[in-house]
This record gives sequence, structure tokens and C-alpha cells, in this order.
Amino acid sequence: MGFEKSMDKTRRGFEESFQEAAFYNKQTADETHLKMLLELVYPNKGDTILDLGTGSGYMAFAIADYETDCKVIGIDIVADTLERNRQRALAEGYSNLEFTAYDGIVFPFEDNSFDTIVTRYALHHFPNLKVSFGEMHRVLKKGGKLVISDPTPNQSDAARFVDCFMQKKADGHIKFYTYEEFDGMLKEAGFEFVSKQDSVIRFPRKNPEEYEDLLRQYDQKTLEEYEINITGDEIWIKENVLNMVYQKHNEHLNGFYHQMNIHKDTKWARDIIALQEDDGKWGCFHSLSQRYNSPITTEQAIRRLRVLGYTIEDECIQKAVNYMDDCLTGKKEIPDRREVIHDWDIYTSLMLSTWIRIFTKDNTVANAVAGKWAEIVSAAFAQGQYNHEEYCKAYQDIMGLKPRGGRLVDFVHFYPVSLLVDCLDEKIEPLFLEYVLNKETGMYYVYDGRLYDLPQVFQGREASCYLGAIELLVRYKTGKDKLRFVAEWLEENRNENGRWDMGSSVNDKVYFPLSDSWRKKEVREADCTERIMRLTDSCM
Repeated sequence: MGFEKSMDKTRRGFEESFQEAAFYNKQTADETHLKMLLELVYPNKGDTILDLGTGSGYMAFAIADYETDCKVIGIDIVADTLERNRQRALAEGYSNLEFTAYDGIVFPFEDNSFDTIVTRYALHHFPNLKVSFGEMHRVLKKGGKLVISDPTPNQSDAARFVDCFMQKKADGHIKFYTYEEFDGMLKEAGFEFVSKQDSVIRFPRKNPEEYEDLLRQYDQKTLEEYEINITGDEIWIKENVLNMVYQKHNEHLNGFYHQMNIHKDTKWARDIIALQEDDGKWGCFHSLSQRYNSPITTEQAIRRLRVLGYTIEDECIQKAVNYMDDCLTGKKEIPDRREVIHDWDIYTSLMLSTWIRIFTKDNTVANAVAGKWAEIVSAAFAQGQYNHEEYCKAYQDIMGLKPRGGRLVDFVHFYPVSLLVDCLDEKIEPLFLEYVLNKETGMYYVYDGRLYDLPQVFQGREASCYLGAIELLVRYKTGKDKLRFVAEWLEENRNENGRWDMGSSVNDKVYFPLSDSWRKKEVREADCTERIMRLTDSCM
């Protein structure tokens, strides 16, 4: 089908759908899913956000409510529904919301116009996704965020029953894409993967008798996996949904992202991987022990490999994550000596869950541990500032015993700070970050000074460890706004070449070096610049 015919079919189909607003909303409205997407978009004051394929404005109105000091523009190919959206926005007094028609392919905006693009349940109608992704890349600002939510076929649905089912309604459905298909097109367009969450949607279609012939063509297992159900004059289907976040590459960073892959071939990486045991560990997990003949702990190994660019896509990390999952679920036990000053089982689950979630958010048990800690921390800040009594009370209620040991009584250290990314709501997160930044003793295991106080000397290990703490905090949604002062400090410390050099003393075999050797100053400078540019791309 040609582009114009495809767009026309989609337009007519949605014009009919929007005439029956109540049934359309029954198909797509989902408050739980909406909350998830709002947290992924997480608009800041002053942001300009594009809702692509806005339809009835379900997403656009929600974003405009969520952050009244941002600007939201919804675009769609269906003019009638856009006019209804405008009338609603006018009647309800929205001053930060606009709706614009477009032809379905070329976005009517200047380059670098938007901080964020979000698209919900729309891309399966687009006739040329590669071109559309190119347009998204064009209108996003450097470092801008792309949030995609779209159904995906079941892995076992090789015959693509779901596409045939969706095409029974004349609304221009083309196909649902797998994560691998999306990822390939997005990376080709210049986007970098950030995160992925899964959800489901159950929605009805009318006139189930029109689907009878189609249902007879597929085996019962396929139909059961989609939970096909006929109720009265409606046929229901359950579909899995991909919720993904990508980021537009900064053009000046492309060379550095390429270098990240080069670091995976360094002697540092080869030496570490050679020491990995068959079950995925590197000896003890947290502490070196004379009882265990290994020069490195599992934690030290995966921390260093992560710095060198290794991800869950790499075999050594997959093995390590599987090992940690086995330990977390009780199938195995880390060989470390049990520390009596802590509630060791709780502390172990905290460590393991933190490192699993650093590499993947798709682990149910680790996510459950993160959820418990989020409840505890949220209770501690529920009154608008930190209350230690409430922290201890919530800890006892949720964990079943009082907190014992410095790292459980005081949560400002590497594990909880890393674990709670994406777990705190929009009210608690900024309070949490403010508390962490103001903590006089800093962040245990990372940096031992108040984070609001910048290091006096840029060249040295103190500054490198300081950046290690900032690299954890910038992963939070509100981290960008909180950490602008760090970006300004880094800009002030560029050298005469416009780069950064933190000096030879930062060679700690943790954060540095990235390259095989620092015998040449320019190599050290390149490594320091790479690390800092990745950070400034996040917090500027």
C-alpha cells in the first residue's frame, strides 16, 4: 500500500473511532500505564514536549497537568479530533498546550525544537518508520529524550496472528514491531538505548463475528497466549507493550561512544574476564578474603567492566547477573564471610539487587527489593523532610526487624542510591536528592565529603571520586536540574584545548584508565574527556 493510501486509511479509521469517544477511551485509557509514561517523560520546567500521534490528547493533557511550566504540542493526522482537543484546552484553561496537524511524515517544526518526544500506541500505524525516526532525531535537541510505548507481538507468534487481528479494523494498522526491530532502526537513526519496561494492554473490538474466520486459522495456544475472549458484542485481546526510552546522541560525542567499544578490547577487560569462574563469579562478592584465592571480587570486576563499556548484552555480564540472581533467590550463596555488624541477609540482598538493576531492570526479585527500599525511604521523607524515626519505623515494618549496622541505619551510600533510580515518585525524589547532596559525610563507598561542596582541586582522586557520586545521582529524573552547578564547574576546568585532564593520580584501576596505557599525556586527556563528556551530556 502506498504512503498516501496508508495515511488516508489511517485517517478515516481514526475519524470513525473518535466519533465514538467512550468506546475509544475504553480501548486505550489506562491510568497505571499513564503514570508509568509520565514518570518516563518526567517533564522539567521550561521543557518543550512533542506528543506524536496525540489522538484524543490523552497523553498531552496529562503531561500539561503534570508540569504546568512546560510546553506540550500534540500532533496528529486527524484534523477533527485536533479541533476538539483545542476546544477542550480552551474551555479548561490550558495555557501550555497546543495541537497541530501534519501529513504523517514531515514534522512541521524547526531542527532541535524539543526536549522530549513521546508517542503512545501510534507507531504501528506509521508507513515508514525509518523516515519518521529520522524526523524525530531532527526535531529533538542534542541529548533529547524519546519515549516510545507500542504493543509488540508475542515471541511465539511467528505467524503474526496479532497483526492480522489488528488489520481487521480499517484504521491503518501496519505491524507491531519487536524490541530488536525497534532498536535496530533507532540506533541507525542516531539514538542510544536508555531503558525498557514491559506492560500489557487488554482492549476490546466490536463485532466479534467478523473475527470468527480469522480465529479458526490459528492454533488454540496462540489464541490463549493473547487471551482472546468474546463477551457479548465485544472481542477482547491482551497484548504485550514495549515502553522504551532512547536518547539522541550529541554529535560531538559520537567518537566517544565509539571509543567505549574500543575499551572493551583493552588488556584491563581481557585480564578481568580471564579470571571469571564458570558460574559467573570472581571469588568473593564484596570483600577480598585470604580464604578465597582470587585477586579481585565479583563486585570489583563488574564495576570495572561497566566503566569499560560492558553491558547486559555481553556474555561476561550475563553470566555475572545470572550468578547474582541465583544468590538473590537462594539457589547459591556468596562465599563472603558473614559480617556480624550488619543484618547480613538484608545487606546481601541489597548489594545483589543493586548490581542486578544497574545492568537490567527486568529482574522481578531485584525490583521487589528496590520496591521495599523505596517504601522505606518514601516514608522517611513523607512529611517533606527526612525523619530518622520514620525511617526506622518503616524499616522495621517492612523488613521485620530494626536496622542494624551503619550501612543499614544510614542509607546514603552506594547501594541504596544506585538501587532507587526510577523507584521514587516525583515528590520524594527531589527531597531524597537534596538530602544526599547535603549529607556532611558524603556518600559512603564513593565520596566522603558534602556533595554540594565542590572539590578544591580538579586534578586528583578526590575529584574523580566526586564525579563517581555525581554519576550516580545524574541517573535520577530530577538529577539534571539539581546538578547544573557541577556542569558549570566542569566547564570552568576545561584546559586550553577545550578538554579535561584530571592528572595521573586518578589512575585507580576503577574509573581510570580506560585505555591500555597512560604513558602519553594525550591518551590520559582523551580518557578524562570521554568520561566527563558523558557526564556533562547528562547534566547540562
